[in-house]
Amino acid sequence: MGFGFRIGCALTAFFLGGCSPCGGTRVRVVFDADSVVAAMAKTVHVEVLDAEGRTALDQTFEPRFPFSIELEPGGGDASRRYSLVADLLDESGALLQRQRARSGYVADECLELAIRFDAACSATTTCGLRQTCVAGECASACVTPTDPGDVTRSEPVACPDLPPAFVPTNLDDAVDPGGGRSEVVAGGDGFDFWIFDTADGSIDSFDGPNPATATAREERAAGAGIDPTSGIVFQTISGGAASGLGVFVLGRLEIAPGAIVAGIGPRPLVIVSSSDIVVAGRLTVAADRVEGSSGPGAGGDPGGMRNENGGGAGGGGAGGEFIVNGCEGAGGGGGFGSQGGLGGGIEEDGRPTTGVRGAIYGNDTLTPLVGGSGGGGGGGGNPGYGGHGGGALELVAVERIDVVLGGAVDAGGGGGRAGGGGWGGAGGGSGGAILLEAPAVQIAGFVAANGGGGGGPSEPGEAGQPDRAPAAGALENRDNFSGAGGTGSDGSGVAGDGGTMCNSGGGGGGAGRIRIQTLAGNESYDSGLLPFTSSGLVTVGALMLR
Repeated sequence: MGFGFRIGCALTAFFLGGCSPCGGTRVRVVFDADSVVAAMAKTVHVEVLDAEGRTALDQTFEPRFPFSIELEPGGGDASRRYSLVADLLDESGALLQRQRARSGYVADECLELAIRFDAACSATTTCGLRQTCVAGECASACVTPTDPGDVTRSEPVACPDLPPAFVPTNLDDAVDPGGGRSEVVAGGDGFDFWIFDTADGSIDSFDGPNPATATAREERAAGAGIDPTSGIVFQTISGGAASGLGVFVLGRLEIAPGAIVAGIGPRPLVIVSSSDIVVAGRLTVAADRVEGSSGPGAGGDPGGMRNENGGGAGGGGAGGEFIVNGCEGAGGGGGFGSQGGLGGGIEEDGRPTTGVRGAIYGNDTLTPLVGGSGGGGGGGGNPGYGGHGGGALELVAVERIDVVLGGAVDAGGGGGRAGGGGWGGAGGGSGGAILLEAPAVQIAGFVAANGGGGGGPSEPGEAGQPDRAPAAGALENRDNFSGAGGTGSDGSGVAGDGGTMCNSGGGGGGAGRIRIQTLAGNESYDSGLLPFTSSGLVTVGALMLR
């Protein structure tokens, strides 16, 4: 006698005492296995989710093949769909094989869905979240139920409930968005600080914000291709920065409340999800976001050193040194979507000491994908170093991206450093680039690419934050003749100029760019975007369908 379960309106399961006569709007899921696999199996763990991702059944069986469960839609609504994951486990609890199915119902009909475990599909045959293994190959997990007894295995079909396939910007056909295999939940278990490194593809998590002092846990080993332990794919492709793009492909990404996922490395960070991306914590490629170290976000450019321009196409100009009276000029803020602020300083004998504004560059579509630029270094013998540029981030989800209330996606620029001993302050780094691509994008939290504040002769500017308030520049200090640093970019994208005194303040960093691409391409995002949509630095467009 088989095992039967039924899913009721409250999404609870109860034992039916065997296979009852099949009638009404139901699907009987029949599990079977070939003799080789059945001999190794101890248990089968079955999880059924409704279309909203809620768990309808989570049960472990000690099977006598074949066995079955019955699914019935809540309220008898035949339009409801479901997904099923069945894990075959051995005596030790190790995974022997995983089968998936996505399907639905037909009104007033009792149909059958057949799932078969066979020896050609082993635990090493790892398929995507929307795929299952058939004869040793990955195929669509979507199936159509048939009349009872018609088939020994339901055949894969195209998924009718998935959004249309699209070509991700900057990636073309170099990456398969549907090939993600690993569900990643960052945070929620004490390891709440994660680092994605685009230099080598490694992912590490930590139980504190400072990697130098925290306990580390390897989430993905360095190296290209699919990681056999995590199932996460890493590849580098041309485009964006000179070193290319660092692309991580996974099945699903969720960032838990309070968790931080930071992208570092020379390449812009691209995360591709075969389902959805949910940000309830913070996903950042902002400058200086790794405690205990200093540097641009992934794919961003560094701030200028002493008397040097900031890095990148919009690097702020370096401050100059007064020859006669020993006073110094300050670095200009880095530019990107908007100009950086002018560094403080005056002209002496026809020679300007102000660090020039960082220039505007790039385009609205973020093709190619590049990060922000660094602020100019201050003038003098021991000036401040320029703030680093925010990085570049592209998120691609096959189904949806959801930045929930309290969540943030951040590409802020770093604050300009203070000069030592009263030398010239440095310019703030510009905000970086954020590109969000999915059929549906919801933003209830913040998506921000704000510039950093300019540094003064004796104190630094603030880093750009996912906040409506511009990053503050260093305060003026008349006691030591220190000019104020300019504020980082405001909601309109305007960065403040540095103040001029004997030792001047650096200019604020300009704003970055934000691009959102959806199926409709005409959504209005009224809040949570920094700079504001009215600044012209936030654009919305339609996905390129295949």
